[in-house]
Amino acid sequence: MTRAEFIENTLKLSGLKPSKTTPPAGTDWADHEAAGYIQLGYEMGMITGKDEQQFKPDQVIIRQEAMVMMWRILQLQYPSELFTDVKLAGHTDPWAVPAVQMMAKLGIHGPEVKVLEDGSIDLLSRKPLIRQEEAAIMYALLTQPTDQIVAELMAAQQPQAEPAEEAEAAEETSETAPIPSPAPVPSATSAQ
Repeated sequence: MTRAEFIENTLKLSGLKPSKTTPPAGTDWADHEAAGYIQLGYEMGMITGKDEQQFKPDQVIIRQEAMVMMWRILQLQYPSELFTDVKLAGHTDPWAVPAVQMMAKLGIHGPEVKVLEDGSIDLLSRKPLIRQEEAAIMYALLTQPTDQIVAELMAAQQPQAEPAEEAEAAEETSETAPIPSPAPVPSATSAQ
């Protein structure tokens, strides 16, 4: 699986059309068949880097690169701080750690991912991404309840009130809340 194939497939899965902007002259993707999707990836912020002339579209993509591309979009919706407690195993480059942590916790990966005895997760970050794994990632992007997972993570990080405090708050509310009066019922004599 190449870098161009991954960016094109991911953006197509999202229902996006290729960019109509002509890629800058001198880029290594200007004449590539996926140029419109690569350009869109740059425009959306999925692809960044020091050298905006070299995307290396036909180079094999490694897993951590794929995770970072997806993370750059998902972090706009889900705060990366929610995922810092994910323990990683194996070798992940420092620039990819936040992305790999998020994808691990959200379950956006294939079945080849290993959970070790100590609870750490090895996403095999430096391995090339193969088509079967990309298919599993694409399926997970469509089916994982990411909003629910994030809501649960956020709820778990909220300070929990002590049961006694909750009971006191309930008593105060019931003591101070006005008691609604029943609606007047018209009498049979008033209707005449």
